[in-house]
Amino acid sequence: RTKVRSFAHRQFGVMSSKNNEWSADVASQGNNAAENEKYALSRRPSFPRTEDWDSLLKCFHTLSVKDVFKSIGSNVNGITDETAADRMEQFGSNELKGGKKVNPVLLFLQHLFSYLLLLLMVAMVFSIISQEYIEAGVIGFIVLFNATVGFLQEYKSEQTLAALKSLSASFSTVRRGGEILEINSRDIVPGDIIILEEGDIVPADLRLIETSSLEINEATLTGEAAPVHKVIEERINAEEALGDRANMAYSGCVVTRGRGEGVVVATGQRTELGKIAQKVSKKGSKATRMQIELRKLAISLFIVGMLLGVLVLGVHSFVVDKEVSMYAISLGVAAIPESLMAVLTLAMAMGVKRMAKCGAVVRKLTALESLSSTTDICSDKTGTLTQAKMVVANGFACGLGAFAVQGTGWHPVGEVKFSVRNGCTEENGTINKGKFERELLSSELLRSVESSTGMNSSAIHQLVLCSTLCNSATVTSASSAEGTKAVGDPTEIALECFAQKLGFTRNSVKGTVLMTVEFPFDSVVKKMTRVYKNEYSGKHVAYLKGALEAVLEASSFYLNCNNEVTEITEEYRQILFSEMNKMAGRGLRVMAFAYRNMDDFNEDITRDDVDNHMILIGLLGIYDPPRDEAKESVEQSRSAGINVRMVTGDHPATAAAIAQDISILSSGEDPHAGTMVGHELDRMSKSQLDDLLVLPRVVSRCSPDTKVNLIHALHRRGKVVVMTGDGVNDAPALKSADIGVAMGQGGSDVTKEAADIVLSDDNISTIVKAIKEGRRISDNIQKFIVHLLTGNVAQVIALIVGLSMRDRYNEAVFPMSPLQILWLNMITISPPALSLAVEKAEADIMERPPRKKGESLFTKDIILDIFVYGVLGGALTLASFVIAIGFVNPVQLQNESYTPANLSAPYWENNSVQDLAFHDYLGIYCNQRCTLPTEEACEEM
Repeated sequence: RTKVRSFAHRQFGVMSSKNNEWSADVASQGNNAAENEKYALSRRPSFPRTEDWDSLLKCFHTLSVKDVFKSIGSNVNGITDETAADRMEQFGSNELKGGKKVNPVLLFLQHLFSYLLLLLMVAMVFSIISQEYIEAGVIGFIVLFNATVGFLQEYKSEQTLAALKSLSASFSTVRRGGEILEINSRDIVPGDIIILEEGDIVPADLRLIETSSLEINEATLTGEAAPVHKVIEERINAEEALGDRANMAYSGCVVTRGRGEGVVVATGQRTELGKIAQKVSKKGSKATRMQIELRKLAISLFIVGMLLGVLVLGVHSFVVDKEVSMYAISLGVAAIPESLMAVLTLAMAMGVKRMAKCGAVVRKLTALESLSSTTDICSDKTGTLTQAKMVVANGFACGLGAFAVQGTGWHPVGEVKFSVRNGCTEENGTINKGKFERELLSSELLRSVESSTGMNSSAIHQLVLCSTLCNSATVTSASSAEGTKAVGDPTEIALECFAQKLGFTRNSVKGTVLMTVEFPFDSVVKKMTRVYKNEYSGKHVAYLKGALEAVLEASSFYLNCNNEVTEITEEYRQILFSEMNKMAGRGLRVMAFAYRNMDDFNEDITRDDVDNHMILIGLLGIYDPPRDEAKESVEQSRSAGINVRMVTGDHPATAAAIAQDISILSSGEDPHAGTMVGHELDRMSKSQLDDLLVLPRVVSRCSPDTKVNLIHALHRRGKVVVMTGDGVNDAPALKSADIGVAMGQGGSDVTKEAADIVLSDDNISTIVKAIKEGRRISDNIQKFIVHLLTGNVAQVIALIVGLSMRDRYNEAVFPMSPLQILWLNMITISPPALSLAVEKAEADIMERPPRKKGESLFTKDIILDIFVYGVLGGALTLASFVIAIGFVNPVQLQNESYTPANLSAPYWENNSVQDLAFHDYLGIYCNQRCTLPTEEACEEM
């Protein structure tokens, strides 16, 4: 702290001369203190200097609010507009840069100067030199076509991400110069006072100066699912981790409860969110197996094409004329599968469109190919394997027994089904919305506050009342689950939905009861209390919820099966803990509820005065239910040879229970056998991890470093890993994985930037569909590569053998011109290749193991097929060439030039010349422009 203060004093000292001028200027304004303060803030120089800001950022949580205000030149009324303008110029706008933007020119040049197209450009240059402008024009068109197709698809994929950015708040409430304003979040600068309300996204890093029951979900930054209770502690140790800095609020985090105010201490890239973004943007992308192999193929074909050109020159003793250069161009063009990149890009693009319809946005085309080799999916639990909507699943009502709550997600439709009722003889029953409302009305529950036991309706009624009245969340019902909207703490949303399933909301009691006192949830005492006044009787009722231990400590009674208040015995305490353990063992978060009528209410009442002699009414078990399709997706992955692993920050029991529900762990399997806590994995060395027979399938209490360590351990075992993530803290893990998958709905901007694929529906089933699509594309790529390269091999063989054929001038002839070769490759061969690229997946594609890591795209069978069919094609080409020439009869052309278009039977009628050499016919067939001798000259020969 001494160092921090010294640093601040040094900063003030640096500007001492300016501050002296400032002080004198302020003194000259007169004796009005308020006006002087306002004028002082508007005239004070910007502070601290930009180059010293990073050092000060590390210290704000260690300073008092007063020292923070001094350090950044602000106060509770905020800075003025003039100062804000100066600081905008000094610090820049409050937005993440997100790495370098895609330069369309450089991206196009990258596609243009690929190895496959370079050889075609060389051929184009030689065609121009040889004055074969038609061939040059066609080659140039093909070069531009291939480069444009690849450029457009990749550029479109990069631009798609912009539509998914949803983390940053659009507008924020600030106080500037004492006025409360609504401004664009990008215009926030250090020194602004930000006003936070429930549901807001924190727009910048703040040092809190005022809080009221403020809780912030920092999962995007720390990975911790539980909201953090915030305070305005004067100082916190400098060594404390981000999640323990209770007097700070960080950019990108969500306010789940309460309200607060804070002074902006960091914006844009200087926020904790921005620091992670910078780290991610520095890491380069990984080349996939297909990229590497196609790059090698392109280099090899480029070298082969050049060597074939040299071969043609060598056969002609390096005497280069028009005919020799054209032959060299033909052989070089024949070695290049011109349509390969276009067909490959189009095949990938069509795969991307199919994936988009399924709920995935593929940022990098090659990610689909990488998915074909996937061996492990490391998935977050919340939102991917589960619905990300906390619901009440089970409960225990005192006097009535255990019950299950039916329904889906936040949709307020469902029933309460009781099992055996504890200590009662009534038959098992079901309570639905209609029945509950009838019983509620008949008991006149809301108006019967007349005595200490005036509200002793059944415990289920009291449980519903406590769930909704001791609650800050708001749930707006709709006709469907998708349309229901909720704001607030996830746990409280679950409780409000439970009450609404039985037809009760806080709106039901408007004008009947009024909240008079609230003691917000405190992480120390682990409970929350509200006191309501009945507007008809004037009596007060207190409602309490919290951890069972805390609620039991405040309770002396419970409701029995006859709705009578009974003293809690040790035996009954054991029953309650037994019910709690049953629910906790299934991964549920258990909360207890109690109430009491207050005859001793007064305006100065304290929490200790309220929280005693309570009547316990029951327990509720809350959890995030699995997605309906999660279990099927896990089983389908297993049949495809893919292991699904859960990596989560949740409690080990919760993680294990969900894992068993969706078959990551077998139902009869010991949960401890396949699970591990994050800190246990972090403590293990590389050798210890490598010595494990199998790596854990469930890792709970997982930190960002734990995820990276798990990925590296899988890589050392030769695995190809898909990692999912949504929070900013997941970005390094997504970069470390072979395929990073970000959540489109709940994911942060930084995570989306780091990902290869973004899921618009945050669903694991979409990942499985992507793997299937990747396998289909990989299979089809092999098919059309065999098809294309077979044609190239056939052409090269025909042209190389053609070198041995000579005309009467002892010059080599070529069976095909460059234009004919391009026609074959682009028009004749490409459409069938495109058809192969869009073939449907094989029926057993998800029943076979993934491709081995590092397995070549060109297997022995593939290479053998290419050469066998290529040699056969080349032989048939030469055979058809020789046969055609054998049936051609030359005609006297009287020194006229001729081309293949002149070769027609009528043209050669009545020609008796039989003495021309056989290779002259080859020259005619091969589009060589030459002059035929006269008939007299032929007779002389």
